[in-house]
Amino acid sequence: MAHLPEHYNFNALPSQSMHTPTARCGACGKEKPRYDLEERYSFGVYAGRYCNDTCWAESGYRDATDPDARFDAADAGEAMEGE
Repeated sequence: MAHLPEHYNFNALPSQSMHTPTARCGACGKEKPRYDLEERYSFGVYAGRYCNDTCWAESGYRDATDPDARFDAADAGEAMEGE
């Protein structure tokens, strides 16, 4: 689908351009340019993108608020057996 020229804002700053990839914060849900959000990991597993440390602390991940938290296999749910 081609974009019509009347939809372009030629006065927009580069960060406001419709071509700047955006993403939503995993906690507050604000849509921001992707480079303004930080990728976070919980126990080595991708946990999403967050605005800042405050949003990360509100994420619900244990290691977001407790630096001494350790992975527990019982928290991971059902284990899958290989075939």
